[in-house]
Amino acid sequence: MANKITNTLIANITAQEDSSQNVIVNRGTGNPNFDSVLAQMTEYFVLANGANVIPLPSATCFQLYVKNNDAALLVTPSITPKGGVAAILPQLYPGDQLIIWQSNAGANAGFTALTLTASAANCLVEYFIGA
Repeated sequence: MANKITNTLIANITAQEDSSQNVIVNRGTGNPNFDSVLAQMTEYFVLANGANVIPLPSATCFQLYVKNNDAALLVTPSITPKGGVAAILPQLYPGDQLIIWQSNAGANAGFTALTLTASAANCLVEYFIGA
């Protein structure tokens, strides 16, 4: 299948001293963009209590963004890297985000499964999946 879209991440990392307002770190991530064949964004997704297997739009996906939009509940993401075994990622507290942004050029790049485990029912998340 021919590449039809470009998935781009635009992000800056800054650190500012509270007392003086001096910016001590201001670094762009380089805005990585990759030729892709799909992009799927899901907003205000309601998770059930426990493990929620998220259907992937492709057998292997390469870009992932997950944000915990809930005011109180926690989300624990888990992915299976291509050719690997499931890996539990850091727990996301309210407002926390996880970003994985890979090119599809690597032999074992990407992930083949995604599970979001909620600490209780009705946890709100949003996520982007690209391939």
